[in-house]
Amino acid sequence: GFDAAGAIQTLEKIVIRANTLNKQGWITTALKLWDWLLKPASQAGAPPFTMFAAGNSKLPFLSWSTLPGVNCPGAGACWKLKSGILSGWCYSVKAWRYPAAFMRQFQNTLLERGPVFRQLIHNEIECILAKTAGPVTLRLYVDGDFPNLETLRFWMDTLKKFPRLKAYGYSKSLHLFKQLDESGYNWPVNYALNGSSGGIYENTATGAYVRNMSIYRGAFVAVPVSKETGKAWKAQSM
Repeated sequence: GFDAAGAIQTLEKIVIRANTLNKQGWITTALKLWDWLLKPASQAGAPPFTMFAAGNSKLPFLSWSTLPGVNCPGAGACWKLKSGILSGWCYSVKAWRYPAAFMRQFQNTLLERGPVFRQLIHNEIECILAKTAGPVTLRLYVDGDFPNLETLRFWMDTLKKFPRLKAYGYSKSLHLFKQLDESGYNWPVNYALNGSSGGIYENTATGAYVRNMSIYRGAFVAVPVSKETGKAWKAQSM
């Protein structure tokens, strides 16, 4: 579940399974989040894992991620499950080799849901902006997507509150953008939407509607390549 009680139940299952497999890293990171969730909101302080991942000198931007799949209502071929096993090509699950990456996505999924947790997001943004001058680029999302209309509205309202953020993202949740736009919502000027290929709404009337919205910038198209082509590209000198 994606409330505190449901999250603790999930973390308990993770700890039990990790103990069976002798995966100490998973146990340690799960207990960090578990301990934080058990504290009263007035005493909990900042969550245990960094909310916004920072770029580097070559990619100077912030990024926000949540759990993929369960937060991607517009996902298509990238998130296919067979008997509970992922058979799609979602690249985000590769990060789960590292327990802290999974826990950050899990934590951020919780933070998006509910006013108390959302205030923590705003507090973190204020701290980030206080440390630097000028615009700050933010990518929403690297992993995950807008899971529902309420969360989409929250982030768009957040961008209005913090105009120094210059945000963009790749989304398959096109139906949510259409719903919010049809309600007469006034979109923030500091957000640009890129389409993400492979979603279930891409080649529908909903997709066509979103591509005509003022915030729409273009599409990211995934192109399949052979293993040989991939190896040749990696081998080239840059």
